[in-house]
Amino acid sequence: MALNPLQILNCAKNFGRLYDIEKATLKNTLKYLSKHQLDFENRRLYINSISSHALDDKDFYAIVNDYGELLEKVVIEMTEQTEISEDDLDRIRVRLEKNNMSLAIDDYGTGYSNTSNLLRYDPEVVKIDRSLISGIDQNPKAQKIVSKMVEYFHSSGYTALAEGVETSEELKTMIYFGVDLIQGYYVSKPKPVLIHDISENIREEIVAYSIEAGDKDKKVFHAEDNDVIDLAEMYKKRYSDIFLGTGTFTLSGKAEDDHAVPLSVTVGSGVDCVIHLKNAWLTTYGELPNIKLGTGSRVRIVCSGEDHIDGRGIYVPEGSSLELVGSGELYVRSESKDCYAIGTDSGQPCGRITVAMTGVLDITANGDKCVGIGGGGCKDGIVIAGGDIAVNCSGDRCVGIGSIDGDADVTISNCGCRLKLAAGMSVGVGAVKGSADISISDYNMSCELSGNNLTAVGVMSNGTGRICILDGRLSISMKGRTLNCVGTRDGELDCELKNTVFKLYCEGGSVSGIGDKTGKGDVTAQSCQFDVMFLTGDGWWLGSPNGTLSVVDCKKDIKINE
Repeated sequence: MALNPLQILNCAKNFGRLYDIEKATLKNTLKYLSKHQLDFENRRLYINSISSHALDDKDFYAIVNDYGELLEKVVIEMTEQTEISEDDLDRIRVRLEKNNMSLAIDDYGTGYSNTSNLLRYDPEVVKIDRSLISGIDQNPKAQKIVSKMVEYFHSSGYTALAEGVETSEELKTMIYFGVDLIQGYYVSKPKPVLIHDISENIREEIVAYSIEAGDKDKKVFHAEDNDVIDLAEMYKKRYSDIFLGTGTFTLSGKAEDDHAVPLSVTVGSGVDCVIHLKNAWLTTYGELPNIKLGTGSRVRIVCSGEDHIDGRGIYVPEGSSLELVGSGELYVRSESKDCYAIGTDSGQPCGRITVAMTGVLDITANGDKCVGIGGGGCKDGIVIAGGDIAVNCSGDRCVGIGSIDGDADVTISNCGCRLKLAAGMSVGVGAVKGSADISISDYNMSCELSGNNLTAVGVMSNGTGRICILDGRLSISMKGRTLNCVGTRDGELDCELKNTVFKLYCEGGSVSGIGDKTGKGDVTAQSCQFDVMFLTGDGWWLGSPNGTLSVVDCKKDIKINE
């Protein structure tokens, strides 16, 4: 019956033969290395050692005579489960130094692999035990511990190796923390033959995560609960990233020359976090967001003073939630080929976004595809519940608030909102396609759009769902080819209007006012005032040809081509 390594070690311990195991392990692995030198041309051989049973001088130097320079490729792993004596440790150090061998500490974070022994051994490589890594993507406490470990290892000159990585999410988390080496079943399971390369899929995944994480040599500041972080000081100390876990944090300050500080802020996965921005000026380079929420995180940003976020905006992935509050002024500037100010790019749905400020939120987004607030879809919901909101977008395809490539759920109330979009195809509030559930109440909103195919509120074409607009004032000004003020084209999108003043001005080849010029959505209007001026060769101002229309106690001044 075959025995596994642990069973062999237990048997050897019971029979007092651990020394023989140590000797056989070193001789056999070096013999294999000798026969396969070409395979190890750019690789190193890690050998587990029972350090309390280190070979005596006679046996060790007999091995040195047989294999000589090959020992330079060897990394000895300390796997001892009992404390090693100072005499044994001194002997090991001398042998390593004389033969250019390296030392690794195994299973760091358990047993005798602790900080005091780390200082005693002074290894080249520290292997973080799998018990700390298992499920780390969903464990904020482990994230905090391990990220601090990696930061400490790097500052002390150690190489950090993650053991027991068994999922893609664990791999991504450890790469982001900046570990140097990865070991685990997800990368490659143990095999009886040499594997020259891991699978292409895993290689591509590692490259993608590494690019997303940015420069591996970046310096990350891991904040503690209640930390007040001076951004200018972070920059002076050459930090490139700030990592936030569960807790409350304050970010403040700007560079001495009144410019934004180049720092990326990342919130861990699954954490509850409050971020106070107090006259904070942040920017970022490359593709990294200014502030990135982890999956499943719940983040509240409190704005005071004048805050600036320039570069790639605030990333809010599906399953996470962001709430913006405060009486300050927040200016978000985002520019890239596929960009967002708050939310996600066109290729993925965003999480839940709530804006409940009493101050100012001013957004500018420029790109081929761009979203002010929202993403590729926003079924988790976008809620604008206060503040003075301004959204400016320009590009080829733009959405001010909502979804650029999926369904949209948007609620706007108790605010002033100004949207200005210039694009070949753009939607002020709603979605380019799909279904929309839009509720607007107690508001004062203006939409100024220019381009070819434009929709102020609703879905560009073939839209379904509902629009409810109550108790406010909506001013729309559009110039383009195919224009929809409120509603959709060729769809079934119902509109309910009440106690609202509509001021609609459109210049275009084909104009649909409120409803669906070619579809069948139902429209009800009660106690509304309509001031309409269309300059078009093909105009339709209210209702749908194949839907019902109900108008009660409304005033209207309609001018088409007058």
